[in-house]
Amino acid sequence: MALPSRTFWVGLLCGVGLVLVGRWAINESTIPDRLVGPLRLGDSAAPADAIVVLGGGVIGDCVPNLNSMRRTVRAARLFRDGRAPLLVITGGQAGGLCPVADGMREFARELGVPADRIVVERQARSTWEN
Repeated sequence: MALPSRTFWVGLLCGVGLVLVGRWAINESTIPDRLVGPLRLGDSAAPADAIVVLGGGVIGDCVPNLNSMRRTVRAARLFRDGRAPLLVITGGQAGGLCPVADGMREFARELGVPADRIVVERQARSTWEN
């Protein structure tokens, strides 16, 4: 059995290096923010009819994942600031777990949003469907 060639090891080392550099660039640098920055719209600070909160996922027993929690916290802050009288939380069932919107609704209620001010949409399974 022949040992892998030198080219293989160089390629493997370059691949591992690229993954580590890419991980650093995405997670630790401002590069992604600078790339996306021109696409972001500023906040108008105007009142709205509703705050739409897109589902981000759940883990375990209907616990919102980090993205869902961040979105829900931001929506609850906007609600408390009087920006809109309703939260519309959207997100269907993924991977046999509970609907994302249900986990986010419970979290929003824990953050002080009254239950009668939350509308839930449980059918969407993607951002497009939201």
